Amino acid sequence: ETFLGAEQSKLLEGVMLLLASALMIYVSGWLFVKQDPRAWQSYIHAQADQAMKSQQSGLAIGVLSFLAVIREGAETVIFYHALTNSEGGWTSPIIAGFVIAAVVLAVLFVAMRLLTVRLPLRPLFIVTSAFLFVMAFRFLGAGVHELQEAHILPESPIDMPALLSTIGFQKTIEALLPQLVLVALAAAGYAGLRLRKATPQS
Repeated sequence: ETFLGAEQSKLLEGVMLLLASALMIYVSGWLFVKQDPRAWQSYIHAQADQAMKSQQSGLAIGVLSFLAVIREGAETVIFYHALTNSEGGWTSPIIAGFVIAAVVLAVLFVAMRLLTVRLPLRPLFIVTSAFLFVMAFRFLGAGVHELQEAHILPESPIDMPALLSTIGFQKTIEALLPQLVLVALAAAGYAGLRLRKATPQS
């Protein structure tokens, strides 16, 4: 706010939150679609085959690895930037969650390396997909709210039970509508995916 001013800062935070929400939605949907181990293995083999068939296979594999790592790193940076903006900075719960997540990842890495433990892909992908969707839902509402505070969007307050507000539902029509649309689209996508899986392949 010192450099940009209050409204410009709110505008920037709103844009970052909406960008993070879009990224979380994409990754959440991608993970949910790839929850089938066969689909995941097919994706991995296709990517590897495409890299190996290149005339410069070593360079292709290197570029593929770099893009995979930088994409995950960028997602993490955007995620935490949006999260700290929506929660008012690096609060103790965020720091505690970061430390716990780092410890859990370290334990999983050691277990996989030393004990040759294979993580169950389906539960892992489903849980991660659900978590990212919830965060996308919250970021979407918070992003619209920041744009309202920047006086970019109007505000039409509505009464809402405290429980729904705690979950992440916003208390204005302009912020609540995109959240409801997101939930409806996710439900429709889930129903469509289940229907496609239930339909016999010809």
